[in-house]
Amino acid sequence: MSSHKAEQFKIARRSLLVGALASTAIPEWAGAMPAREHQVQQCAEALAEALKLLHGGTWSIQISHETGFVSVSRDLALA
Repeated sequence: MSSHKAEQFKIARRSLLVGALASTAIPEWAGAMPAREHQVQQCAEALAEALKLLHGGTWSIQISHETGFVSVSRDLALA
């Protein structure tokens, strides 16, 4: 991967994480939570895809909106 491509990927990854964190900080009473939950899911899927392209393998996503927990990790059961 060239330095230029790596720099572009780094910026996109940071933007993705900031968007995911910001979307979970919005209180439930702010309305449109199903749309926000969908946005969090999409961000997690994009991060899992980026990790798959970077490191290979299969990646697992766990999200709990009740506890404010999001995890994207290598799925070792399929390794």
